Amino acid sequence: MRVVEEVKGVLLNPKNFFKKIEKDKTFSKHFVFLVILVFFVMLFLTYTYIQQINQYINIFAQQLGIEHIIGQIPLNLTTYAIFYFSLAFIFILLSFLRYWITHWFVLLFKGKRPYRETYKAMVYGKAPEYITAPLFLALLLLLPFITNPIAIVAMVIIAIPFIALSIYQIYIKTIGLAKLQKISNLKSFLSIYVLGFITQLLIVGVIELILLLILAFVYIF
Repeated sequence: MRVVEEVKGVLLNPKNFFKKIEKDKTFSKHFVFLVILVFFVMLFLTYTYIQQINQYINIFAQQLGIEHIIGQIPLNLTTYAIFYFSLAFIFILLSFLRYWITHWFVLLFKGKRPYRETYKAMVYGKAPEYITAPLFLALLLLLPFITNPIAIVAMVIIAIPFIALSIYQIYIKTIGLAKLQKISNLKSFLSIYVLGFITQLLIVGVIELILLLILAFVYIF
């Protein structure tokens, strides 16, 4: 129930929410929020990642000319559970790296508070993903029926709140980090979505690709 109340607080009144948690010096509560969020979101995104891994397997097999030997990862309860827990654990670990990258740029912009505050802003700023994750999966499931007029209308209806919430998440993270680190909204935005994003794209993207390939390699061999 506490997580539900926190999500409602972030979504409905983010400025007031970040003001309330400004003096909160605990760490475990925010970590629990992140863990619950990741495990919830991965319920909807695991399917997507299995598809991506299958694509990597196809590319790998075609380059070696062994596509008749290597098959696709079956989407059944066992493989889904394995990838679900593995990917959730990986994303939780990677979150610390991603938030440290953001915090490093916060320090360059003379942020006045410790890493814990950056962590809080980034964790609670992900609250809209409770809604956008199932919407994203719905869009993916409708994509094969893009030629169907009914599917197109459904995709438009789903895409509107998805895009709106994605933009709103940018706003929440920006004002949250600015509030907790005592920096301007511009510096906060640059730390997260410009400098931080570019650095994360280079580092985390490579790590995630390697981990996905490792998972595919383990499955194949």
